[in-house]
Amino acid sequence: MNNRLGMNKRGLRYQLLYRMFVGVALVSVILILFVVYQLQKGLGKEHGERLVSLTENLAAGAEYGFITADTVILQNLLKGIKKQDDVIYAAVVETTGGEERVLSEYRLQSFTPPPLKNGAKEKTVITYGHPLHESVSETVVPLEITSRHMDEEGFFTGEASSAAATGAGGKKRIGYVRLCVSMKKELAYIHTLVLKMFIFIAAAFILYATYTYHLLTKEVINPVGEFIKGVQEVGSGNLGFRVEVKSESEIGELAAAFNDAVNNRRLAEEEIVRHRSNLEKLVVERTEQLQESEERLKKLSDATYEGIIIHDQGIILDINGQAAQMHGYSVGEVIGQNGIEIFIHPDYRKVAREKVTASSEGSYEIMSIRKDGSVFPAEIRGRKIHHKGRNVRVTIIRDITERKRAEEALKEAKEKAEEATKLKDQFVTIVSHDLKSPLSSIYGALRMLNDGRMSAKEMVEKGLLPRMFESTGRLLSMIDKLLDHSRLRSGKIIPRKTALLAREIAAIHIHGVELAASQKKISLRNELPEDMRIFADPALFGQALQNLLTNAVKFTPEGGSISVFAPQPGKPVIAVRDTGVGVLEEMVENIFTNDVRTTTLGTYGEMGTGLGLPYAYDIMLAHGGTLSVESRPGIGSVFTATLPERGQVVLVVDDQEIHRETMKELIGSLGGIEVLEAGNGKEALEMFRHVTPALIITDIQMPEMDGFGLVTMVNGSPQTKMVPVIVVTSLSGVEARDNALRLGASDFVNKPVIPADFLSLVKRHLGL
Repeated sequence: MNNRLGMNKRGLRYQLLYRMFVGVALVSVILILFVVYQLQKGLGKEHGERLVSLTENLAAGAEYGFITADTVILQNLLKGIKKQDDVIYAAVVETTGGEERVLSEYRLQSFTPPPLKNGAKEKTVITYGHPLHESVSETVVPLEITSRHMDEEGFFTGEASSAAATGAGGKKRIGYVRLCVSMKKELAYIHTLVLKMFIFIAAAFILYATYTYHLLTKEVINPVGEFIKGVQEVGSGNLGFRVEVKSESEIGELAAAFNDAVNNRRLAEEEIVRHRSNLEKLVVERTEQLQESEERLKKLSDATYEGIIIHDQGIILDINGQAAQMHGYSVGEVIGQNGIEIFIHPDYRKVAREKVTASSEGSYEIMSIRKDGSVFPAEIRGRKIHHKGRNVRVTIIRDITERKRAEEALKEAKEKAEEATKLKDQFVTIVSHDLKSPLSSIYGALRMLNDGRMSAKEMVEKGLLPRMFESTGRLLSMIDKLLDHSRLRSGKIIPRKTALLAREIAAIHIHGVELAASQKKISLRNELPEDMRIFADPALFGQALQNLLTNAVKFTPEGGSISVFAPQPGKPVIAVRDTGVGVLEEMVENIFTNDVRTTTLGTYGEMGTGLGLPYAYDIMLAHGGTLSVESRPGIGSVFTATLPERGQVVLVVDDQEIHRETMKELIGSLGGIEVLEAGNGKEALEMFRHVTPALIITDIQMPEMDGFGLVTMVNGSPQTKMVPVIVVTSLSGVEARDNALRLGASDFVNKPVIPADFLSLVKRHLGL
């Protein structure tokens, strides 16, 4: 308030005083100018009359001096002029003969008047400024004489001439009188008078302003200040404030009206507060009820294992946490999004839109897509509902991954059951055909021994006991093959691939058939390259190779040959070639199956089970390879085992990407090795579900599962317990090394590794 009413440039007091000062100043200036004008006018007239009078007197004396030709008279005239203290220049000038001659002159302070503009032809009175005097008044009076004062030749006679001689009334201009007077005294008088007037007006203005300011302050400014204060108080919420203005003028009435308005507002706001309080209580109660209802609904929707989505033509209006979590989103991320576009796989969006458009209430299956791009099978069911004033659609979505897995497991179990039934039927067939005769012979011999019809000595002498042992061994071998085949097909036997030297494994199994081959004088040759490497399970692949060699010896006649060779150099392909009887064309198609019995007697009458080749075929399939045959009856057969062209797999486990890249580059320099990466032990275990590495290289300090935990899990699993593990870590000290080796690590290396030593260690564990 003080700022608004104070003496600043925006204050009311300042504005009033400023306007008063400007108004009075303008009036004073106009008044002073008017007075000065009148004074100048009056003084100028008076001064001019005096100046003219002096000049005319001087001119009269000068005329007389001219007439009498007495220069003393002229000088005396100027002496009289000097007595006038304001005269600064006086001169009597003769102009006869066309030239000017100063007869007598008086000047003050070397005053030099300006040249005459109009000459001296007529009487002139002018006023002008001068460097030595502020203002100068000048009078010029021409001097004229009549003809009676001149002789016949035009010269002064010193006395009056006759009228007849000069001509009556004739005049002649003989010169002029010039008189300059300073107006300094008059101006000083005017200045003094103006100053007195200014002082008087200023004093009057001060008295008037003081009185007016006091009156305005009392009647206007103070009441306005009260109003401003009242507005500020009311604006800040003080509705009990009253403007105190004691006046019977309009301002007093305005103050009363203001107080009444504020009081009415106070009453109205008190009423509003009461209503608002009641309304707030009601809103709180209804909000609590609504929140409780929504909380119950939310708990129910979140408690369900199904996703619930409320949408309008696909645009999500609301969603429960299960539906958002199911797809890898938070609830806030999907509100307002098109659920068909972000939840449903592109191949199924058309079906979903058709179901929504047709308001279908039946259930259907689709593939749903998560935020990370992964997909899962889902079942969807929807119907129309009324939600927040409009008709929308609620959709229930259920993740049926487990159901699909169960269905697949059931299907697989059914297939396995059917396979088991086939194996059982095959076993029954084998028992009825291949086992019945040997068992009958064994049973008959034992019955004779038991009845006493033949002694043990007689049985030995007649060769019955050795034949019984041979039959029993053949039966046990047959049963073992059948069981192994069954376990392989049921998945209980999984190939544990590792790097193998093909020539060495072939040599082992060639040695296993040497006795049988020597009895038939069959030559055996190992033609595989010494540096040929394959990636296979040594036991299973060895069994397949053993079956092929046994089969070749069985059907190769005396003096024949069998060779193991590599038909495609540089490829993981091994073939067994014989010079046997060959395979009939009609039997080639079913030679690797159990559905059709293809077994026959060998060239020496050797018995067979019919399981060897199917078992070898399944072993190759389990390796991801194939087994094929090319045969010409009477010439021989070639059985070819083809393994997948895949190098050994090395798994590098480290939480630092730069360390994994370094290891990958080092190991990759060996060539023919596939390097897989995992960020911690838990990720590595997940990878074992799809691949069994030939070597594991792991760090120790990692999140989720550290290296010690991984080594423990690797050595505790039948699938990976034979896989070598190299621990590479920055931890130094005997304790870390001993702990790793105690848990089953194959080697321990400190970081940073020495490339040459490290690669030598890797090659040793890979058998390179």
